[in-house]
Amino acid sequence: MSAEDGKEIVLTPEERRLTLAHCLMKVGWTIGFGLSSAARMEHVIALCGNDMVRLSQFNSTAWGLNRMCAAVLGPIVASLSDAYGRLPFLLLGRLGLGCWFAGCAASTKLWHYALTEQLTWGFLMCGWEAVEDAFFADLFGERPELSGRIRSRNGFWSGIAGFVAPFVGIACASRSRLGTILLGAVSQLLQCGVILWHGETLSAPNRKPFKLAMANPFSSLTLLFRNGQGLRRLGYCATCFTGCASSWGTQEPFQFGAPPVGVGMSPAEGSVFDAIFQASGAVSQGLVVQPLLKRLGNRRCFQWTSVSAAVFYVLMSQSWRPLGASHYRRLAQYFVAMALLQSPFNEPSFFCIQPMVMKQGIAACPEAGKGAIAAAYSGLENVMGSIGIFLLGWLARGFIRGEREGWLPWWLAWGGGGHFVLCAMVRFIGGVILWKTPDHQLYLKEE
Repeated sequence: MSAEDGKEIVLTPEERRLTLAHCLMKVGWTIGFGLSSAARMEHVIALCGNDMVRLSQFNSTAWGLNRMCAAVLGPIVASLSDAYGRLPFLLLGRLGLGCWFAGCAASTKLWHYALTEQLTWGFLMCGWEAVEDAFFADLFGERPELSGRIRSRNGFWSGIAGFVAPFVGIACASRSRLGTILLGAVSQLLQCGVILWHGETLSAPNRKPFKLAMANPFSSLTLLFRNGQGLRRLGYCATCFTGCASSWGTQEPFQFGAPPVGVGMSPAEGSVFDAIFQASGAVSQGLVVQPLLKRLGNRRCFQWTSVSAAVFYVLMSQSWRPLGASHYRRLAQYFVAMALLQSPFNEPSFFCIQPMVMKQGIAACPEAGKGAIAAAYSGLENVMGSIGIFLLGWLARGFIRGEREGWLPWWLAWGGGGHFVLCAMVRFIGGVILWKTPDHQLYLKEE
């Protein structure tokens, strides 16, 4: 662990202002999805004809196509942000998300919603992850111990907002389902004001001229694997992490499908679950995540949470099984597994791996801007996401049919959660890769 990992965070007034803006952006994002959660889920399930297998196939196809678009166009947007600043692209991303909420509310057929998904997530919001990562890296890119801990602290406030918003959304949805979804659009448009308030973070001396070589999707995708052994190993870790993170695209059918498809939640129960889950996430940010990052540092935190997450993926895969006959027993099993996995053992991994990649990229590839480095990471995430979501969505379908028709052997009869067991294996491998990487390859001080 480096000597800096245990220090208190000291920020300049400008850093405090931009960190507050980042917190407000994260809170606004969470409020938008929390307010519309129950109403949006009811609407989408109705568009799918209440068929969970169809919902699984739709999610895997739509999300996979969006990831493919982001993998191709994201590096171009990120490289443009290195040349012309972050502000225009941050605004475009929030406008795109507002259009997605509005388009969802206006959809009367499934293909309307599919078109909305592709035009907003696939095009208008292309590259937003890389640009937001670069925005934060403009401040803390070379100090990953601050980046991870401040993101975690902002995540605490996001969790508090995420606890309150779904309950407000349920009350509003009882009056107007479509109007509640539109509240999500309003929350995203209000964030444009926050973005304009924090202003541009990329100073003129730090801008990089736009180069087609950096914007080329293939060059961007291979950036992590071409520049130093430590960066290459981080690329392999990120591949494992983002590959199993694709499983979140299969959560909705697993939550709302009846056994053996899933745990059998109603949309209202799902919204309450989200609220409790966000609250547990806020508590864990303060009691688990921040102490882990401060005590262990980014590297060891990723290692240990990879081992723990593998265990909780397996627990979640079996949460649909009615150990007791009660419907609420299944919900409790799923909640415990998800709360343990997503909050204390999954989020720290993102806070750890992405800042390490940024620090390594700056050291190993100085000609690339922070946006290009962030695009290399998010591009890898998008490619793995598109492959993983397609694959896991169809695997989930196979496990569901095998359980229903009885043609799977008992040791593969995992129902709708079977693919989470595969994610457990992949996640564990990612932790082992980093475990085997010497400190000197990561530019870390010796213990």
